[in-house]
Amino acid sequence: MCHNGLETIRMTTSARAVTPEPKVRLGHVALAVRNPDRLESFYRDVIGLQLVRRHVNEHTGDAVLFSGSPDEEDHELVLLSNPQAAHMAFRVPSRAALADFYRRAAASEVAMPLPPMNFGHAWSVFVTDPEGNQCEVYWATGWPPAAPRPLDLTSVKSQAEYARAPD
Repeated sequence: MCHNGLETIRMTTSARAVTPEPKVRLGHVALAVRNPDRLESFYRDVIGLQLVRRHVNEHTGDAVLFSGSPDEEDHELVLLSNPQAAHMAFRVPSRAALADFYRRAAASEVAMPLPPMNFGHAWSVFVTDPEGNQCEVYWATGWPPAAPRPLDLTSVKSQAEYARAPD
């Protein structure tokens, strides 16, 4: 057994390489700003993010979406004009994991400001933490963005059901 620091670092790095994908990870942050369009050049030219798209709707107001790796994550930063839509988003690895989260949140009577939503590129559940911060938990579908519409997650199979039966 080697006791030098270098060997320990190698072993730690090697162990991390085989760690399975986390069940939940930070996906994006949506910040409320006064003028999303005015900030576009800063986040694009200074920070180095890529502009993914812009949109306007009654929930977000004006919104500008950015990603550092649009092939891997549709968006990682959202600048929006409606402060009530500011939130942080956590990505889960499967639709079953999202359905399991929805069932846990509903059973614990966590506040849900919106019904589960289908945004095309993501299926999402919105909850409010005990201090009033908005959180989105989502599964990235791999499909293109679409007009938001409510989603029924009660019929989506749980992780255990997926383990026993195919789609």
